[in-house]
Amino acid sequence: MARKKDVLDRLAERLARGEISESTYLSIKERYEKNGFPEEDEEPRAHAISISIPDFREMFPAVHKGDFEGDEYCCTGVGKVPGHLKARHTKVVGVCKVGETLDTDLLETHGALKVGKGINTEELRNSGALSVGGSVNAKKVDSSGSLKIHGDVETESFTNSGACRITSNLTSKGDVVQSGMLRVGKDVAAKNYQSTGAFRVGGTIKAEKIDIEITSDSRAGALEAPEIEVKGTAVRGKLRCETVKGKKIHLEVTDADLVEGDDVYIGPRCRIGKVIAKNLKAHETAKIETKEVGSSEEEA
Repeated sequence: MARKKDVLDRLAERLARGEISESTYLSIKERYEKNGFPEEDEEPRAHAISISIPDFREMFPAVHKGDFEGDEYCCTGVGKVPGHLKARHTKVVGVCKVGETLDTDLLETHGALKVGKGINTEELRNSGALSVGGSVNAKKVDSSGSLKIHGDVETESFTNSGACRITSNLTSKGDVVQSGMLRVGKDVAAKNYQSTGAFRVGGTIKAEKIDIEITSDSRAGALEAPEIEVKGTAVRGKLRCETVKGKKIHLEVTDADLVEGDDVYIGPRCRIGKVIAKNLKAHETAKIETKEVGSSEEEA
């Protein structure tokens, strides 16, 4: 059974890459099922056999009338599940639409997948275009493609190196690491928040540690963490936020209305409305309108 699955997976990948046609794929699959699958590794050969396709669903077995429940769901062409999809492993290389919810241990998206409602999965790997009409609950999310979620995301690990838009909240028990473009409508909560890309967060980014490298303009309602570091080397990129609150704060290229912490450093290209700090150091180019310092201020 394992050998059969390997051969069929390789055939499906060749079909997705356009190396063989659908008719050739079906003819090879039929020949193997009739004559037996090879015991040793061999590249499935494409034979010029002309066959008729009597039914669209035979050509694209990923198309179903209602719900789908099985061990594996693989879409390499056009797939459609009007109802709920439940599988141990779900892989989309082509174009697929799920009308209701998607429940799977592993979701791999290399093509385009649209899910009408929510997704529940152990691991989500997206390198294609994934759109979700509801919320996503996953232990691990890793996206390098386009990811749109019209709801909340709850996970234990979140990585984004593509373009991600989340309408509501992003909550991670572990780290949020993002190097692409991240848009979150409400709040971000994580153990550690690390960004080397651009982000737009409508609410608060709250973590144990926030580490941001500004490479282009970014925005958040507020930053809250015991340790916050914002650095930037880009000529034009800046971070804009209303408030920054923590214990140890290091800011560069930041515009903020209020900065409040114990040990605070306001670096170059910063424009701050008010700083409340026990200890404050400010770069000579930093602009601070109002200061409330518990001890003497020094210039860096």
